[in-house]
Amino acid sequence: MRKMENAVHLQGLRCDGGGHGGCQAGCMIFWKNAWLRKIEGAEAAAPAPEAPAGVKTLPLIEINARGAAFEDGAERFKCQATELLRAAPSVLPLLELGQFTKDVRTGNFGVGWTVRAFGVGVYNRFQRASNKSLPRWARIRGGREWGYLRGRAEGKTPDARTGLRAGDLVRVKSRKEIEPTLNAELLNRGMGFDAEMARFCGRSARVQRRVEQIIDENTGRMIYMKSPCWVLDNVICEGAFNANCPRAITPYWREIWLEKIEDGGGRDEQKVPAQSVAG
Repeated sequence: MRKMENAVHLQGLRCDGGGHGGCQAGCMIFWKNAWLRKIEGAEAAAPAPEAPAGVKTLPLIEINARGAAFEDGAERFKCQATELLRAAPSVLPLLELGQFTKDVRTGNFGVGWTVRAFGVGVYNRFQRASNKSLPRWARIRGGREWGYLRGRAEGKTPDARTGLRAGDLVRVKSRKEIEPTLNAELLNRGMGFDAEMARFCGRSARVQRRVEQIIDENTGRMIYMKSPCWVLDNVICEGAFNANCPRAITPYWREIWLEKIEDGGGRDEQKVPAQSVAG
């Protein structure tokens, strides 16, 4: 966790990748307070003014969204995600309780949610320490972090293609069904599955879109996925087990973790509303 100063997210505004080589990550955009003006009453209800005729900003965005090319000639991208360590250089320690009280005070999260997030953070820290200092027999649940996921696949992890398309109704499979598709590092062909995602097991949702390429936040290189994955409507990382992280990243789902179901087939669609978060 890192400390971001004077910034908010705005509801529903995500990067569409148009100025960044078609990146499909769909990140929430950070807005500095200085870029925004609070409006109320009649002004808030008025339609937004249109941009002046002939003004084209995309070419400028595209120029500023590139860095020096890689040695192999591949484009190097710059975006808010790749520049986060520069924009938020200060590490935010878990035990700095002010971050949690601010979450409650600003309306990011409720008291109960925040207490759980802090407790999980402390527990995971203890588990990591126990893995380094305690013998295996003395570790709680084998030293696994909260959620207690266990990858059970040996060798190459399995794949599945069921012909999913945007708009299909799917059910996220149970943990019991998903764990055999994960290796010991909780990866399926390089893609991770974690406790935040396990919270949605058994839920149903619409397939929003297929993801084939995203920018690597650490390097700025475009990653082209050998095995595409999927994003689901209204299913976002809510920071429940990650210290109330507000980035609301859309988890990526392997097709083998999803079960296509028919509309009206006896299962109600259970959507999880996105958190309204800021700062």
